[in-house]
Amino acid sequence: MRIVILSENSSANTMSLSEWGFSAFIEHKYGNILFDTGMSGDVVIKNAKVLNVDLTSVETIILSHGHYDHCNGLDKVVEQVGKCTIYSHSHLFQPKYTLKGKDELYAGVSFTKERIEGLGGKFVFVDQSTQLDDCAYIITNVPAVNEFETISDSFKCRVGNSLVKDCFTDEVNLAIVMDQAVLTISGCAHRGVVNIIEESRKVTGRKVSHFIGGTHLKDAEKNRVKKTIEYFLDKNFSMLAPAHCTGFDALVEIKNALGDVVRPAFCGTIFNL
Repeated sequence: MRIVILSENSSANTMSLSEWGFSAFIEHKYGNILFDTGMSGDVVIKNAKVLNVDLTSVETIILSHGHYDHCNGLDKVVEQVGKCTIYSHSHLFQPKYTLKGKDELYAGVSFTKERIEGLGGKFVFVDQSTQLDDCAYIITNVPAVNEFETISDSFKCRVGNSLVKDCFTDEVNLAIVMDQAVLTISGCAHRGVVNIIEESRKVTGRKVSHFIGGTHLKDAEKNRVKKTIEYFLDKNFSMLAPAHCTGFDALVEIKNALGDVVRPAFCGTIFNL
């Protein structure tokens, strides 16, 4: 299996573009998958060309949640991909906001379901963890089983005429079984990277040995970073590739604690697993 990072905040080389967001191409024996589409779509498309990724080979797109930096590239990407199945939670189109002081900044999707369907994308809404094929699972509705992975009150979603705290129960993750162990991929891990990994283990019935994606440790309290690192050390991971919303400081702390197990997932990074 080959995973190519097509969109992320930083680049691994001078040939790859970067932007705030995330997208990973997964070359999968049961059909190629694109996990998230980045903020613009342009970065995914241009990096795919540079990195010899054929977007027309993508059969499945998975959208981790309805924030602009993870899925606003969808329309441009689907124009390249053509007919495909798009998996997301049914709340993908729920209006989402981020509070900055007194300002309510729209942070949701910019496209419509009709627009994407007109380009050849077929939405499949998944509100419970679901097995996609013999080794790939969508992990969603992740329970909050620990006390240290909290969600900031600055994240809001609109329900009716009210803005309420966004608890990201709609967040979608991907788990792929590799022999007897599991790779988990997350877009932002708003529900908590430890919670997500534990749910991946529960759903697949196997140890999670590899992780790629956002961990939402940027601006996290020191105790949360500490507890997360303690969990990583205890579970003896083979590879951790923190990305996107992990933040530089937390990434450095994780790298210092776990050494060569940690491989940053910048644009242009290729993982052969």
